[in-house]
Amino acid sequence: MQNLGMYSKASDYYRRSIGIHEQLDDRDGLAADYTNIGLALRNIGNYKEALEYHKKALEISEELDYRVGMASDSANIGLVLSDIGNYNEALEYHKKALEISEELDYRVGMARQYTNIGLVLSDIGNYNEALEYHKKPTPLAYSIR
Repeated sequence: MQNLGMYSKASDYYRRSIGIHEQLDDRDGLAADYTNIGLALRNIGNYKEALEYHKKALEISEELDYRVGMASDSANIGLVLSDIGNYNEALEYHKKALEISEELDYRVGMARQYTNIGLVLSDIGNYNEALEYHKKPTPLAYSIR
């Protein structure tokens, strides 16, 4: 549904899925539902609620010590915070996502965070530092180990 631009309808389906994952005590599935709802809500401009769902997803990823999820959830929170103009906090979340991606040598995640950090730094007028992030080598997807 989200791929078709039907964000509200997609959000409804993900909310139904939450109940199923709660009954099954499927924490991974629940985190995925929270992430998907957050993405759908962000796409329709409901930033406050999107932020709540992304934070719930991050909480579960941290609980499960799922590092890739922690990086992704942190990045999603950073994107929503940027949308609402909370640039300093957004920067903290993007740097957290970058740190985790570097620890995992997850090169696609690193490249995304170089871009995200550069954009936030540019938004707050720190153009020289933004340029440094934008100049960082962008690893290609096929170089992932």
